[in-house]
Amino acid sequence: GVSYKGELDCISDFTNKSKFRILMAGSVTPAKNQMDIICAVGQLKKRNIQVDLIVAGQISSSYQKYYNKLQNQIKKDDIEGSVKFLGVVKDMKSLRKTVDFEVMCSKFEAFGRVTVEALRSGKLFIGANTGATSEIVEDGITLIIVSHEDEFIKKVSDRIYYLNDNKLEIV
Repeated sequence: GVSYKGELDCISDFTNKSKFRILMAGSVTPAKNQMDIICAVGQLKKRNIQVDLIVAGQISSSYQKYYNKLQNQIKKDDIEGSVKFLGVVKDMKSLRKTVDFEVMCSKFEAFGRVTVEALRSGKLFIGANTGATSEIVEDGITLIIVSHEDEFIKKVSDRIYYLNDNKLEIV
């Protein structure tokens, strides 16, 4: 795992503190579907909205091909400075204090422990309307559910664009 001091150092590498900071927690696997939020960050950049994405979770050697695919997408979208992979984070509670909101892009989340932990932090949450996420979270002001069925990436990027465009302060 990564020590927390190292995690904070990594986060402080982000230069513009006025940008939204997004957290996606969970092992880096196709099932968790980090690709969708990375693509959404790429779409936002094309719309001149800069956000920082922090991915906290184990990067297993058995999913190295998937991790490489994510890295290729990051390069393709020219968002290398906007995405940080922290690996395993021991102090998620402190990390959550440094972000504006969390996302869960998993298409088939089972129990949804990460979702429950995210909700307990009191931050804005964007999740997929599938599996346990749809059972745990109701759409509303601070909890946003986005359907996986039609253009999930565009819908997530539209929600973030709306937050930015309306200068909503996230507390």
